[in-house]
Amino acid sequence: MDGSYVLLVAVKKDKILNHTNVLAQAGKTPVIVDIDAFGLQNCFEINYEPDAGQTVALLNIGASVMNITIRSRRHPVVYARRERRRQQYTDALQKELDLSFEDAERLKKGETLPSVTDNKDSRFYGAFRIY
Repeated sequence: MDGSYVLLVAVKKDKILNHTNVLAQAGKTPVIVDIDAFGLQNCFEINYEPDAGQTVALLNIGASVMNITIRSRRHPVVYARRERRRQQYTDALQKELDLSFEDAERLKKGETLPSVTDNKDSRFYGAFRIY
């Protein structure tokens, strides 16, 4: 191999247009458009300047989509995208941790709850298994 890398990304045109139209309505012209995990990886690298040999897992949990990127030596080596219905994460937290809807929503948004610990033996980890 000649040392060249090729990155092929497929995205629906209407998804790009949705993002760029919002910017156009605000009077701005996008120069670069990053979608999902690529944008997260670029933000991480710009803001944290990781070591060249560092391996990092980046996780983006949204209301209906979860992206996981594992990068090593500044290159993505694993990428996964899981689409979920909006309520599925909250339902899983409520069921696994016996929480009210309000507490599950707060936990999902990153708030801490006294009834939930972050040790690896807690039930919290069971609520977000990747199938």
